[in-house]
Amino acid sequence: MNDTLNTAKKSIPLIVIQCIIGLFFLSTGIIKMIDPLYFKESLQNSIYNDFYVASFLTFVIPLLEIGIGLVVLSFCANYIFYFGLTLLVFIFTIVLFFSYLTYGYKDCGCLGKSIQLPFYATILKNIMIMAACIFLFKQKISASCHHIIKKAILIVFFVLVGIHGYHLGYKIADQYFNKAEAQEAVQKLPKKDFQVWVGKPIQETPLKTLSSHTWKHKNMGLFFFSPTCEHCLNVTLNVMDLQKNKVFDTLIAFSSDQHLDALQSYYDVFQPKFSFRSVPLSKLNKVTDEVPVLFVIIDEKIFRVYTNNAIPCYAVYEQSLH
Repeated sequence: MNDTLNTAKKSIPLIVIQCIIGLFFLSTGIIKMIDPLYFKESLQNSIYNDFYVASFLTFVIPLLEIGIGLVVLSFCANYIFYFGLTLLVFIFTIVLFFSYLTYGYKDCGCLGKSIQLPFYATILKNIMIMAACIFLFKQKISASCHHIIKKAILIVFFVLVGIHGYHLGYKIADQYFNKAEAQEAVQKLPKKDFQVWVGKPIQETPLKTLSSHTWKHKNMGLFFFSPTCEHCLNVTLNVMDLQKNKVFDTLIAFSSDQHLDALQSYYDVFQPKFSFRSVPLSKLNKVTDEVPVLFVIIDEKIFRVYTNNAIPCYAVYEQSLH
C-alpha cells in the first residue's frame, strides 16, 4: 500500500510538468499559425533576413511545436525524445544570443504580437523549459501508448499540416504579389534629375507635396531612405555625421510605410537622433523614385542633393564647399 502511494506521489509532478510543457508548445504553435506573417517578419528581423528561408521556417516551426505538444500530452515521449527537445531549445537559445550580440535583440515572435518578451525573459523561459526537459529525461518516462491514440494524433497533426500550409501559402502569395506590383510600379517611373532642383525654393519642387508642418526650419536635411536598402544602411553614419556637425538645424528621414517593422530594427541598430516620417509609397514616389537621397536645404532653397553612395561625411562635405 505504501509503495503504491509513493509511486502515485512521484508520478504527480511528472504528469504536471508534462502537461505544462505540452500545453506550452501546443499553444505557441497555434499562436504562430494564427498570425504567420508576424512570426515570419520577426524571424527576418531577429534571426535570418531572407524571405524564402523565413517562409520555410514559418511553415515548419509551428507544426514542429504542435507535434511536440501533442506527443508530450499523449505521454508517449521517452528519454530520447526529451533529450532531443532539450538540445533543440538549447540550439535556439544560442541562436538568440548570436542575434542579440550581432544585431541587437528583437522579439522572436514566439508568443505572437500580444506577448513580446524582453531578451532576458526569453532566455529565462528557455532555461526553464530545458530544466523541465532534463528532469523528464532523467526520469526516463516511457509510458505505453495505445494504437488508437497514436492514429488520432497523426490524423490531427496532418490535418493541421494541410490547414496551415494552405493558410500560410495564401498569405505569403498575397504579400509577394502585392510587393511585386509595387516594385513594378516604381520601375516604370522615369528617373528624376535632382540637380535641376538645386537653387530652387522648396515650393517650386515636388518636395512641396510633403506635409506642411515639415517646413519649420529654414536650414534642413531631408533624408529619403529604405531600412531594407543596403546603400541606405551604408550612408546612414555619414548622414548622422552631417547632423552632428550642424550642417542643418534639423534632419528628417522619410521612408515608405511598407517598412515599419524593418524601420524599428534600423532604429535599434543606429540609434539616430533625427525624426522619422512614414509616408505612403505613392506619395513618396512623387518626390523620389530612388533611395537613398539627401536634400540639404538652406534658407528654404535646395542647396545640395546627394544620391546613393555619394552622400558624404562631414569632412568631405566641408571640403566640397571650398
